[in-house]
Amino acid sequence: MRIPQLDKPRPLFYHMTMKNIPGTAFKKPFIVKHLVAQIFFALAIFMLISTTGYTQSTVHHLPITLEYPLLRHLVVQAAFTEEGDRATLLDEEDGCARIVASDPQFSSTDDQLRSLTHVSLKLGKAFGNDCFLPIQWEGYLELVQKPKFVPETFTLAFETVASNLYTSDHKPARVSPFIWNRIRTDVHRHMEQIALDLAPPVDDLKTFLLPLFPPRNQQVAKTALDTIEPGTVVVGSDHIKAHVNIVLPVDTESEASTPETRLTQEEQARFIQNWERWDAFLVHIITQLAGQKLTLEDRQTLLETLLVTRHRFSDALNSVEQHRDFVRVQFTDVWQQLAPIFRKTLLRPNADGGLGYLTFFTASDALLALDAISPAMAIDISNDGLIRLARILDDAPLQYKPDMDVTLRLILGLPTHSMEPLQDLPEQSPNKSPPQKSESTIKPLSWLKSLISTVVWAKNVPSTQKPAYFSQWLPGLQKRSDYLTKVRMLLDRAATATHTRKKIPLDLYKFYIPLIQATAWQESCYRQFHVKKGSPTYLLSYNGTSVGLMQVNERVWRGIYDIERLRWDVAYNALAGNEIAALYLKRYVLKQIDNIDALDDNTVAGLVYAIYNGGPGHLKKYLARHGENKLYLTDRLFLQKWGWVLAKQWNKIDRCLGKAR
Repeated sequence: MRIPQLDKPRPLFYHMTMKNIPGTAFKKPFIVKHLVAQIFFALAIFMLISTTGYTQSTVHHLPITLEYPLLRHLVVQAAFTEEGDRATLLDEEDGCARIVASDPQFSSTDDQLRSLTHVSLKLGKAFGNDCFLPIQWEGYLELVQKPKFVPETFTLAFETVASNLYTSDHKPARVSPFIWNRIRTDVHRHMEQIALDLAPPVDDLKTFLLPLFPPRNQQVAKTALDTIEPGTVVVGSDHIKAHVNIVLPVDTESEASTPETRLTQEEQARFIQNWERWDAFLVHIITQLAGQKLTLEDRQTLLETLLVTRHRFSDALNSVEQHRDFVRVQFTDVWQQLAPIFRKTLLRPNADGGLGYLTFFTASDALLALDAISPAMAIDISNDGLIRLARILDDAPLQYKPDMDVTLRLILGLPTHSMEPLQDLPEQSPNKSPPQKSESTIKPLSWLKSLISTVVWAKNVPSTQKPAYFSQWLPGLQKRSDYLTKVRMLLDRAATATHTRKKIPLDLYKFYIPLIQATAWQESCYRQFHVKKGSPTYLLSYNGTSVGLMQVNERVWRGIYDIERLRWDVAYNALAGNEIAALYLKRYVLKQIDNIDALDDNTVAGLVYAIYNGGPGHLKKYLARHGENKLYLTDRLFLQKWGWVLAKQWNKIDRCLGKAR
């Protein structure tokens, strides 16, 4: 189905206004451009709601969350526009009379909003080149305020209920009435008159949302959107939460939900297309974190969220029950994981471009809230909706591409090398101990370098034009012993490359070599290619998701590895599989299991393979079924190969490769 081209939504604005008060330095509205209205996505999840059978309605409250770093950002951008987050509120008498406010900070106190603003005051009379009898004071103004919507408007105002002055070292200050009156006249009023006018974004919201509803629901959608009105405002420990009320229909006729049957072929094609659009959207927003300061834990969360999401889709493709709201469910789960990282990273002081992401933060809260109201509402996010949401970030199209994305690898904490490895590998026979020399003294492997140069063509040239290359890697065209030796050596060298790049600890190297050998045996029976309809081609799993010697899942690792090279470059496929297995061993098995020393090698090997085969979600699942002695068939088959590799029973491979010649 062709995705229609959409006009780019017109910009949404926050209007930060200050009333025209005589004597204040600001008499015109402040406009913070390019801040997409937070309520925009709080309501955007109301897309494509099916209304058949809805006979009642009820009011619901959708939260709009303003974290204090964001609130500060808005206030600074509007009212402290001078260098150093300053605002000069009085500048007379050739500088002898000057009041400067700067660096506002926000927090909470007793369920009220607390602002603390630095104040520098100098009051005197110019006399020639001097100031006559200047009065000077420096400290902080504290305002305790109650945020609320102005009645019958979407203007978020801040009512002051208390104010105090503090010295520069944050102790209560005692000042003369003269100083206090000047601070009250200039700084006090400057702060308490700042307001957020959300009416224009609400109007734009209705225009934006209505086309996203299917034609049969247009009238019901318009009626619901017209009910939007301001609600209550709550002050939390680290945020303000303004609620927007909307009247939604309630389905009083729907029956209890029943499991969905397998989709038809046409429905499954749409199911895959919708998910691919969602996956492209997920990668798109993750890469917006490029250049941000991410912790190792942040990168791990991003990687795991992406992998788990993709593995669940691969599982869904093979499931009898394929839910039509799969993307919505994944959207909900993902934002529970990622919203804290985006809030912390993009809304920190002086972060560039973070305001546009607020739509996604609010979407997380609103989608969770509406999803909990009634599953019968059939909330969904369409392809058109994802495209429009992506345009909030930038104009880049959502594309489900197989190319490796270096930026994505960097954000996920993976090495950014071009995966042209194995040129710097040591000469080594299968199952030998790891090299003791430093990397700088390792000698290159000449025949493997020529192998790599041979396979570079495969990305763009049809396979039938390179029969000489395939003759090296088709098991039926050479002696079985020669073929096995070649593949085992390739796997060992890929494992050594992984080790020399510090992916595998030295004390685990001897364990890791048979682990990789057994994994390749289980996954592909040591095959990268096979003959299909008389022509050689790459080995593809029965469900069409995984490829090559190490059966790397193309959907799961899209953007992280080059899909075409995984298919046609056996050395590249071997190294990718090694990197994946090493990642799961280090970041999951070794790091997340407290009693790892209590597990024997067989259990650890089976655990790594279970995660390799099914994703991070199988860490705890494997330990559970191992403890209950209820291993899956795939678990048992891998452990069988693991035992054969340890015992060097290579003749057992005849069971899958056929009899040796």
